[in-house]
Amino acid sequence: MTRDDLLALLEPLGENKTNLPRLRAQMQTPLGVLPFVGAGLSVPLGYPGWGVFLLEQARRAGVEAQTRALLDAGDYEQAGEAVFDASGHRAFLDAIETTFGDAPLASERLDGAAAILPRLAPGPVITTNFDHVLERAYAQAGASFERVVWGAKASSAHAALAQDKHFLLKLHGDVDELDDRVLTRAEYAAYYAPDARLPKILRQLFIARSVLFLGCSLAQDRWVQLLHEVAQANPALRHFALVERPANDAEYFARRHFLSEHGISPIWFPPTRFDLIAAILDLFAPPAPPPTLARHNRQLTGGDDSLLAHATGFFGRTHEVESVLQFLNSAEAYAAVTPARRIVSVWGAPGTGKSQVCKEALRQFLRAQPDARVYYVELVDARDAAGLFTRLAEAFDVPQATPSQVFAAIAAQPGLIYLDNLEDILRDDAARDALTQLVALPRVRVLASSREHLERLGRDLPIQELDRESAVTLFVSEWNKRAPDKPLPHPAPLLLGEGEELREFVDQELDCHALSIVLVAAQAFQVTSLSELRARWKNEAMRLAQLARGRDKLSSLDISLARSLEAVASESPEAVTLWGLGALFPDGMSLAAFDAVTQSFADRKYDARKTLVRLSVARLENETLQILAPLRQFILAQARVIASRKATKQSPNPESAIALSRSFDLALLPAMTGELN
Repeated sequence: MTRDDLLALLEPLGENKTNLPRLRAQMQTPLGVLPFVGAGLSVPLGYPGWGVFLLEQARRAGVEAQTRALLDAGDYEQAGEAVFDASGHRAFLDAIETTFGDAPLASERLDGAAAILPRLAPGPVITTNFDHVLERAYAQAGASFERVVWGAKASSAHAALAQDKHFLLKLHGDVDELDDRVLTRAEYAAYYAPDARLPKILRQLFIARSVLFLGCSLAQDRWVQLLHEVAQANPALRHFALVERPANDAEYFARRHFLSEHGISPIWFPPTRFDLIAAILDLFAPPAPPPTLARHNRQLTGGDDSLLAHATGFFGRTHEVESVLQFLNSAEAYAAVTPARRIVSVWGAPGTGKSQVCKEALRQFLRAQPDARVYYVELVDARDAAGLFTRLAEAFDVPQATPSQVFAAIAAQPGLIYLDNLEDILRDDAARDALTQLVALPRVRVLASSREHLERLGRDLPIQELDRESAVTLFVSEWNKRAPDKPLPHPAPLLLGEGEELREFVDQELDCHALSIVLVAAQAFQVTSLSELRARWKNEAMRLAQLARGRDKLSSLDISLARSLEAVASESPEAVTLWGLGALFPDGMSLAAFDAVTQSFADRKYDARKTLVRLSVARLENETLQILAPLRQFILAQARVIASRKATKQSPNPESAIALSRSFDLALLPAMTGELN
């Protein structure tokens, strides 16, 4: 839809022809508008509204009729309390964490209204949502929040608001912060009491700033009541909201009066056309900068930095995270500590979640200590000392990668250095020597994830497979994702606690291995039941076990990787080829590179990319296609096997070639390796 078409649709509605220019004029003032974001901006990304969530939990707790009546009456607080009481404390909080966690944010780059918001509002943002949509959207735009403040700790927002700081105020708490959520009527009464800090902050906000309400129901919420009080006492104030125009005229006139009494000038959009919210915001937003290659080696901006995001949510691992946090929060005199004690490695097998544990610990550490200096350095395929210095040089913004220049830059800006995939340089003696010199620098510490022991370089924090309950939760979360471009077929959603078959599959066959779980559960849309998916996995295990080599070392990850290859091949041969080509880019395949290497795919290239993302083989980060190291190594190993057989003129072995011999254009690899690696 063109700009003119959109205006032609909007301007006849209500006072839009007057209010659209008013909103534009306000956005062009020094303070602009302060976004107040409700659930409506998260729903298109896969999150339910609060009412939908409460009804689902009410159904499970056996109080659906009572809850529905309360919701129909607009009494969300009492509905929440009724469901909380019926479900029980633990079950209700678990449901929040599962429902509003990061799983829906895992694969594709965020788009829509949430992605446009950073271009409109670089200052404070307010939300009633528990999820991390806003944190991810602003981090994706390279504008991570300086601070994230929860409603229960709103006192720290006072100075930030006065100074127009770039912070996020989450009025009712965060999905990851158990103790600071506002859920029940009693908690609402406490946090919104007349002498409490939160109402004072909101009154100040509504008086001092022009607010733009987005995705908000604007009904009987307590903050809406505060807004009404402020509007009645200060009739000159003007706020804005994007609002659905009721189809019924009587409802429209009542809604119009309600908004006016609350000091809101509405921007109406046609009934049910929630898809237009992004287009309306885009009317006022400056052009988005062109996408750039995601930079993995740099200083972290804070706990909500995009590099610390969990692609599939984060489950369990409490003990491991606490062990890493103990190191991060250590009060030792670091300059006097020997190098062997200042490298801590989270060690374990491929795909167990080493990096995720480190990221979660760093995320919590930086949220608690936002001024700490932490550098993220990705070492996948670094291979030797030269690769180590190249990655460190990028992280510390050193123009050249000579060792002396890199060490000088680190000494000038010391801090914690996180080395991901450390095992890729441990076989090089010069790299090991460089690590010893690195941690000898004053005030420098190193946290690393590694598939290999550090031996004399440092100490290990071993990581095991997920506990069974966390493994089941992860599987359910991944299984229940919906593929927007593949709505059918898809089996029924799985529920926690339902079905012994799920527990047996995750525990006995997938070995509670995190990456295996993610890969296999992502194939839900290709089957009609969990039993069918399990049967496919078992058939793959039997086939691999019959091969001449490696049957004694066969792991759940080996089987799951092979099963993923079959799943990708069943979608399209181009997707398999793209998997192999993407493996040649350790730092990710940029949009320009993607367009270059997929010219022969014609209009099928985007379908191929969606297939890899949908099946959790790859993810998109700032338009860069990222493939996890074990998946890169697997596809390249398969390519080498087939290339070797072809070079010796052996007939392709269908048992070892799997789907690759049918789908992968090996002729592309040698040419691309030299030109693009």
